[in-house]
Amino acid sequence: MYESSVRHNDFAWNLRKHRGSTKLDNFPFDEDLSRNSSWGPQWQTDLIRLEQGIVGAQFWSAYVPCEAQFLDAVQLTLEQIDIVRRLTSRYPKRVRLVKTSSELENAHRDGVIASLVGIEGGHSIGTSMAVLRSFHRLGARYMTLTHKCNTPWWVWPLLGKINVSTLSRDAHMSAVMTAERNEPWRSKLASCANICFHIAAVLCV
Repeated sequence: MYESSVRHNDFAWNLRKHRGSTKLDNFPFDEDLSRNSSWGPQWQTDLIRLEQGIVGAQFWSAYVPCEAQFLDAVQLTLEQIDIVRRLTSRYPKRVRLVKTSSELENAHRDGVIASLVGIEGGHSIGTSMAVLRSFHRLGARYMTLTHKCNTPWWVWPLLGKINVSTLSRDAHMSAVMTAERNEPWRSKLASCANICFHIAAVLCV
């Protein structure tokens, strides 16, 4: 029986960063990579260790760096989501892509790791509601407002003093983004176990 803990996993970005591509061919994700000296210590996750750690569900992070903003952030995020979808398709008896709370619970009962997609930073959508909706259809179930950079519609507080006038002007865009993805779920948020597509501090309560 798996625990119902939910974590976020940076495997998709590590694949691109350390292997130099998004290809899964010949990648031994079903082995304990910590015991495989040819792969190195940068691989901190694999199916063996996920199962040994009794992971019941996790968010696979579709992270792309802030430097990609206004360039190819949308494409890179799409490719990161594609990695997750291909990975779960490759090991269907051990991990399963889920989009709803009921699908997560079914995966838990079946003894497979429930896999969700999370987007790390609003720069990934290129200030496009159509992109946000498309990522949702592909399985994304959270997106943080920012990662470590401002977007045209939100300020990352740690960059310095917050400009209140800027926040008030851009808050409308943020509110629209938030409402866009939470509206279909509003009637389903009966408990924190329900999955909501949240943006930043919009949480199941």
